[in-house]
Amino acid sequence: MSIITPTGAAAIPTALYANRIAVSPSFRYRGEDAAAGTWAYWVYGGESLTQAGSGTAPSYLQSNSPLGAPDLSVLFGSGYRLESSGSSVGDITTEDFAVHAVVKLSSNAANRCVMFKRGDRDDPQHFIGWILYFSDAHKASFMVSSVSGSSTLESPSGLTTGAWYDIWAFVDRSEASTNGAALFVNGTLETQLDMSARSGTITNAGTLVVGAFPLGSSPNETWTWTYDSHIASLAMYKQAAWFPGGSSNIEQWSRIAWEQHKLWIGA
Repeated sequence: MSIITPTGAAAIPTALYANRIAVSPSFRYRGEDAAAGTWAYWVYGGESLTQAGSGTAPSYLQSNSPLGAPDLSVLFGSGYRLESSGSSVGDITTEDFAVHAVVKLSSNAANRCVMFKRGDRDDPQHFIGWILYFSDAHKASFMVSSVSGSSTLESPSGLTTGAWYDIWAFVDRSEASTNGAALFVNGTLETQLDMSARSGTITNAGTLVVGAFPLGSSPNETWTWTYDSHIASLAMYKQAAWFPGGSSNIEQWSRIAWEQHKLWIGA
């Protein structure tokens, strides 16, 4: 009798282990749980996301074999987004944290927002929080912003359009060196950065938004950076004093990103 080994989201353990500490997701979403304008959270954490906006609505339950796995995805259209109703999901004070996404890169040469959690758009400090996106040069990017400014992890070169990517961003809020934050794509380290200047709280009153980014202030803001491609899986994990610090951060994060990627592709 043959044993079928699961791939994709079904193969990923619920808890993320680092520094011998198991952390459950703050939120976790997978494509098969999104339908009819709602994206229900998967097993742990978060809250259901609701479709909002105007233009071309997302298409749900899309079968595109992300990274060869059987998972379904959400195909975003122009002008629409999926958004939480409350401000707690995805919020971070001063915890260490990790963000994960499995996405297909659009061929459009423009900034494309995967997801973000920043302040209310009418707040003078609306920029505080974080955003995962692709730059107009198709570089995977993760920005953290505090009251003192912003720091961005960015892949050194543009990624191939039309391909699926498994992205991890890790941030150690207390590490004052380039071992303090790192970005991984398909299990491989892309870049690392000193983010100690962003050690202050990044909690904010905004909602978690997937698939678009606003310019201007409500109710007259323009929703732009539309993802206009597929998103199959999203997650965040956070824990105070979670990561070991120093070069051990990169060692542990490299192991996590590579092992998680292998589970997704069934290697």
